Amino acid sequence: MDSKRSAVITGSTKGWGRAVAEGFASQGIRVLVNGTSEEVDVVVDSIKATGGDAVGARYASDNVEGVNRLMEQALDVFGQVDIWVNSLGIQNPQPLLTMDLANWNDILRIQLTSYFLGTPRAAQEMVQKGNGGRIINVVGGGAYGIPGASAHSASKGGALSATYSWAGELKEYGIMVNAVRGGVRSPGMRAYMGGMGILNEDSEADNEAWRTLGFYGPEEAAPLTNSATEPSSARPC
Repeated sequence: MDSKRSAVITGSTKGWGRAVAEGFASQGIRVLVNGTSEEVDVVVDSIKATGGDAVGARYASDNVEGVNRLMEQALDVFGQVDIWVNSLGIQNPQPLLTMDLANWNDILRIQLTSYFLGTPRAAQEMVQKGNGGRIINVVGGGAYGIPGASAHSASKGGALSATYSWAGELKEYGIMVNAVRGGVRSPGMRAYMGGMGILNEDSEADNEAWRTLGFYGPEEAAPLTNSATEPSSARPC
Protein backbone atom coordinates (compact mmCIF):
# COMPACT_ATOMS: atom_id res chain seq x y z
CA MET A 1 0.00 0.00 0.00
CA ASP A 2 1.18 3.52 -0.80
CA SER A 3 2.44 5.17 2.38
CA LYS A 4 0.85 8.48 1.38
CA ARG A 5 -2.77 8.57 2.51
CA SER A 6 -5.72 9.41 0.26
CA ALA A 7 -9.12 10.87 1.07
CA VAL A 8 -12.45 11.26 -0.71
CA ILE A 9 -14.48 14.22 0.54
CA THR A 10 -18.03 14.56 -0.72
CA GLY A 11 -19.54 18.00 -1.11
CA SER A 12 -16.14 19.64 -0.83
CA THR A 13 -16.52 22.82 -2.89
CA LYS A 14 -17.63 24.98 0.03
CA GLY A 15 -18.16 25.13 3.78
CA TRP A 16 -16.86 22.31 5.96
CA GLY A 17 -16.16 20.06 2.99
CA ARG A 18 -13.79 22.49 1.31
CA ALA A 19 -12.10 23.35 4.58
CA VAL A 20 -11.51 19.66 5.33
CA ALA A 21 -10.10 19.10 1.83
CA GLU A 22 -7.72 22.03 2.17
CA GLY A 23 -6.74 21.03 5.69
CA PHE A 24 -6.02 17.43 4.75
CA ALA A 25 -4.01 18.52 1.71
CA SER A 26 -1.88 20.79 3.90
CA GLN A 27 -1.04 17.70 5.98
CA GLY A 28 0.18 15.79 2.92
CA ILE A 29 -2.99 13.75 2.33
CA ARG A 30 -4.02 13.36 -1.29
CA VAL A 31 -7.61 14.53 -1.70
CA LEU A 32 -10.41 13.95 -4.16
CA VAL A 33 -12.53 17.10 -4.29
CA ASN A 34 -16.18 16.43 -5.09
CA GLY A 35 -19.06 18.54 -6.33
CA THR A 36 -21.21 19.07 -9.41
CA SER A 37 -20.12 22.56 -10.49
CA GLU A 38 -17.03 24.29 -11.84
CA GLU A 39 -16.16 25.14 -8.24
CA VAL A 40 -14.53 21.69 -8.12
CA ASP A 41 -11.76 22.98 -10.39
CA VAL A 42 -11.43 26.16 -8.34
CA VAL A 43 -10.80 24.19 -5.14
CA VAL A 44 -8.42 21.76 -6.84
CA ASP A 45 -6.39 24.63 -8.33
CA SER A 46 -6.31 26.38 -4.95
CA ILE A 47 -4.98 23.26 -3.23
CA LYS A 48 -2.35 22.67 -5.90
CA ALA A 49 -1.25 26.31 -5.71
CA THR A 50 -0.28 25.76 -2.08
CA GLY A 51 1.61 22.54 -2.79
CA GLY A 52 -1.16 20.05 -2.10
CA ASP A 53 -2.14 17.00 -4.13
CA ALA A 54 -5.76 17.05 -5.36
CA VAL A 55 -8.00 15.84 -8.16
CA GLY A 56 -11.60 16.78 -8.90
CA ALA A 57 -14.63 14.60 -9.50
CA ARG A 58 -17.91 16.09 -10.73
CA TYR A 59 -20.37 13.45 -9.63
CA ALA A 60 -23.42 13.76 -7.40
CA SER A 61 -22.82 11.82 -4.19
CA ASP A 62 -26.50 11.39 -3.29
CA ASN A 63 -27.04 8.44 -5.63
CA VAL A 64 -25.46 5.01 -6.03
CA GLU A 65 -23.95 5.64 -9.47
CA GLY A 66 -22.25 8.85 -8.36
CA VAL A 67 -20.76 7.28 -5.23
CA ASN A 68 -19.45 4.33 -7.22
CA ARG A 69 -17.82 6.69 -9.73
CA LEU A 70 -16.19 8.65 -6.92
CA MET A 71 -14.64 5.48 -5.56
CA GLU A 72 -13.56 4.29 -9.00
CA GLN A 73 -11.86 7.58 -9.78
CA ALA A 74 -10.10 7.67 -6.42
CA LEU A 75 -8.79 4.14 -6.93
CA ASP A 76 -7.70 4.90 -10.49
CA VAL A 77 -5.76 7.99 -9.42
CA PHE A 78 -4.55 7.13 -5.92
CA GLY A 79 -4.74 3.34 -5.86
CA GLN A 80 -6.37 3.36 -2.42
CA VAL A 81 -8.85 5.19 -0.21
CA ASP A 82 -7.81 5.54 3.41
CA ILE A 83 -10.28 8.23 4.49
CA TRP A 84 -13.83 8.89 3.34
CA VAL A 85 -15.58 12.06 4.51
CA ASN A 86 -19.34 12.49 4.06
CA SER A 87 -19.92 16.24 4.07
CA LEU A 88 -22.58 16.83 1.42
CA GLY A 89 -25.14 19.33 2.65
CA ILE A 90 -27.90 21.74 1.70
CA GLN A 91 -29.29 24.84 3.38
CA ASN A 92 -32.98 25.25 2.71
CA PRO A 93 -34.73 25.39 6.11
CA GLN A 94 -38.51 25.63 6.20
CA PRO A 95 -40.78 25.92 9.26
CA LEU A 96 -43.00 22.95 10.00
CA LEU A 97 -46.33 24.62 9.22
CA THR A 98 -45.32 25.55 5.67
CA MET A 99 -42.83 22.82 4.82
CA ASP A 100 -43.50 20.82 1.68
CA LEU A 101 -42.76 17.14 1.21
CA ALA A 102 -40.35 17.77 -1.66
CA ASN A 103 -38.11 19.90 0.56
CA TRP A 104 -38.21 17.30 3.34
CA ASN A 105 -37.25 14.53 0.90
CA ASP A 106 -34.46 16.59 -0.70
CA ILE A 107 -32.82 17.40 2.62
CA LEU A 108 -32.97 13.81 3.89
CA ARG A 109 -31.62 12.48 0.58
CA ILE A 110 -28.71 14.91 0.53
CA GLN A 111 -27.83 14.93 4.23
CA LEU A 112 -28.72 11.39 5.33
CA THR A 113 -29.15 8.99 2.42
CA SER A 114 -25.92 10.23 0.83
CA TYR A 115 -24.10 9.31 4.05
CA PHE A 116 -25.63 5.84 3.93
CA LEU A 117 -24.47 5.43 0.34
CA GLY A 118 -20.94 6.67 0.98
CA THR A 119 -20.24 4.83 4.22
CA PRO A 120 -20.78 1.23 3.08
CA ARG A 121 -19.04 1.87 -0.25
CA ALA A 122 -15.98 3.16 1.57
CA ALA A 123 -16.18 0.39 4.17
CA GLN A 124 -16.41 -2.34 1.53
CA GLU A 125 -13.22 -1.10 -0.11
CA MET A 126 -11.42 -0.76 3.22
CA VAL A 127 -12.45 -4.23 4.36
CA GLN A 128 -11.29 -5.71 1.07
CA LYS A 129 -7.89 -4.03 1.38
CA GLY A 130 -7.60 -5.20 4.98
CA ASN A 131 -5.73 -2.13 6.26
CA GLY A 132 -8.52 -0.42 8.17
CA GLY A 133 -9.43 3.20 7.50
CA ARG A 134 -11.37 6.24 8.62
CA ILE A 135 -14.93 7.33 7.80
CA ILE A 136 -16.04 10.76 8.99
CA ASN A 137 -19.61 12.04 8.92
CA VAL A 138 -20.04 15.80 9.19
CA VAL A 139 -23.35 16.06 11.01
CA GLY A 140 -23.25 19.77 11.78
CA GLY A 141 -24.83 21.59 14.66
CA GLY A 142 -28.47 20.57 14.27
CA ALA A 143 -28.50 16.94 15.37
CA TYR A 144 -30.61 17.65 18.46
CA GLY A 145 -33.09 20.00 16.86
CA ILE A 146 -33.19 23.56 15.49
CA PRO A 147 -36.50 25.49 15.45
CA GLY A 148 -37.61 26.10 11.89
CA ALA A 149 -35.31 23.46 10.44
CA SER A 150 -36.78 20.10 11.41
CA ALA A 151 -35.79 18.33 8.17
CA HIS A 152 -32.21 19.48 8.66
CA SER A 153 -32.29 18.32 12.27
CA ALA A 154 -33.83 14.97 11.36
CA SER A 155 -31.15 14.27 8.77
CA LYS A 156 -28.29 15.28 11.06
CA GLY A 157 -29.72 13.41 14.04
CA GLY A 158 -30.16 10.34 11.86
CA ALA A 159 -26.59 10.59 10.61
CA LEU A 160 -25.28 10.93 14.18
CA SER A 161 -27.17 7.86 15.40
CA ALA A 162 -26.16 5.85 12.34
CA THR A 163 -22.52 6.76 12.99
CA TYR A 164 -22.67 5.05 16.39
CA SER A 165 -24.13 1.94 14.74
CA TRP A 166 -21.58 1.90 11.93
CA ALA A 167 -18.70 2.44 14.35
CA GLY A 168 -19.73 -0.64 16.30
CA GLU A 169 -20.13 -2.75 13.16
CA LEU A 170 -16.84 -1.76 11.53
CA LYS A 171 -14.60 -1.75 14.59
CA GLU A 172 -13.54 -5.36 14.06
CA TYR A 173 -12.13 -4.40 10.65
CA GLY A 174 -9.98 -1.61 12.07
CA ILE A 175 -12.20 1.07 10.58
CA MET A 176 -12.89 4.10 12.76
CA VAL A 177 -16.20 5.85 12.14
CA ASN A 178 -16.62 9.30 13.66
CA ALA A 179 -19.11 12.14 13.51
CA VAL A 180 -18.22 15.82 13.69
CA ARG A 181 -21.05 17.82 15.23
CA GLY A 182 -19.67 21.32 14.75
CA GLY A 183 -21.64 23.64 12.51
CA VAL A 184 -19.89 26.02 10.13
CA ARG A 185 -20.35 29.79 10.14
CA SER A 186 -21.34 29.99 6.49
CA PRO A 187 -23.25 32.85 4.80
CA GLY A 188 -26.35 30.67 4.58
CA MET A 189 -26.23 29.74 8.25
CA ARG A 190 -25.70 33.36 9.28
CA ALA A 191 -28.75 34.35 7.25
CA TYR A 192 -30.82 31.58 8.82
CA MET A 193 -29.74 32.40 12.37
CA GLY A 194 -30.44 36.08 11.73
CA GLY A 195 -33.85 35.34 10.27
CA MET A 196 -34.74 33.31 13.35
CA GLY A 197 -33.59 36.15 15.58
CA ILE A 198 -30.99 33.93 17.25
CA LEU A 199 -27.93 35.90 16.18
CA ASN A 200 -27.25 39.00 14.12
CA GLU A 201 -26.59 37.72 10.61
CA ASP A 202 -24.48 40.78 9.79
CA SER A 203 -22.11 40.22 12.68
CA GLU A 204 -19.18 37.82 12.48
CA ALA A 205 -17.40 39.39 15.42
CA ASP A 206 -19.26 37.64 18.22
CA ASN A 207 -17.35 34.38 17.87
CA GLU A 208 -18.05 33.32 21.44
CA ALA A 209 -21.81 33.40 20.84
CA TRP A 210 -21.38 31.33 17.69
CA ARG A 211 -19.15 28.82 19.46
CA THR A 212 -21.61 28.50 22.35
CA LEU A 213 -24.20 27.40 19.79
CA GLY A 214 -21.74 24.92 18.26
CA PHE A 215 -20.73 26.85 15.14
CA TYR A 216 -17.10 27.23 14.11
CA GLY A 217 -15.11 28.91 11.39
CA PRO A 218 -14.20 26.94 8.25
CA GLU A 219 -10.54 27.11 9.20
CA GLU A 220 -11.30 24.95 12.25
CA ALA A 221 -12.65 22.03 10.23
CA ALA A 222 -9.38 20.16 9.74
CA PRO A 223 -8.39 20.20 13.44
CA LEU A 224 -11.83 18.87 14.37
CA THR A 225 -11.38 15.97 11.94
CA ASN A 226 -7.74 15.40 12.88
CA SER A 227 -8.48 11.94 14.27
CA ALA A 228 -8.60 10.82 10.64
CA THR A 229 -4.91 11.50 10.24
CA GLU A 230 -3.68 9.89 13.43
CA PRO A 231 -3.28 6.10 13.85
CA SER A 232 -5.52 4.74 16.59
CA SER A 233 -7.91 1.91 17.29
CA ALA A 234 -11.40 2.09 15.89
CA ARG A 235 -13.91 3.63 18.28
CA PRO A 236 -17.37 5.20 18.20
CA CYS A 237 -17.77 8.92 17.71
